[in-house]
Amino acid sequence: MLRKIIEALVEEFGPDKVYRALNEILEGSAGLGAPRSRASKGVVERKTGVDLVESLDGIDDDKRALLLDLAKRFDSKEFILSSSDYRRFMGDYGQRTTVAKSRIDAFRQILKVAVKISNEELKRLSESTAYSGPSRLDAISEAISSRGTSMRSSDSRKDSDDGLDVTPDRSRRDKNKL
Repeated sequence: MLRKIIEALVEEFGPDKVYRALNEILEGSAGLGAPRSRASKGVVERKTGVDLVESLDGIDDDKRALLLDLAKRFDSKEFILSSSDYRRFMGDYGQRTTVAKSRIDAFRQILKVAVKISNEELKRLSESTAYSGPSRLDAISEAISSRGTSMRSSDSRKDSDDGLDVTPDRSRRDKNKL
């Protein structure tokens, strides 16, 4: 497609004019579409949780290692998946939540709290699934669902075999109205 457009331009304006215009664009003298660096476009490199922990000063090596574990879990979206996890974490540690515009902003606030937590608590926190979104109850849910299905199918066979009347007891409901 690009080739066809350039061919049409060359045919219309001639190769010299097209070449000159292309050079002006590439050199930036025309001001149109001149190549710019990423920084000039306003693109900001995103910080990660690991970057935030590495930038902390005055922390002993053991605590830094534990915080890095949490940061890695955060970066891989295994820790603080949503704003509700952030609010719950802050509430559990007795802190007021501030508005976090992004997950990394939330993690920045969490780090301020986590630095003050004991190493034992940080280790427990990094090994647990707390503050990791909804619990993974797929296996339990499936077991309950299949058990419920099997119970319903066995109940319906009993009802049909026994000849029981499964219509609701209207007399009890009528007594409650009195």
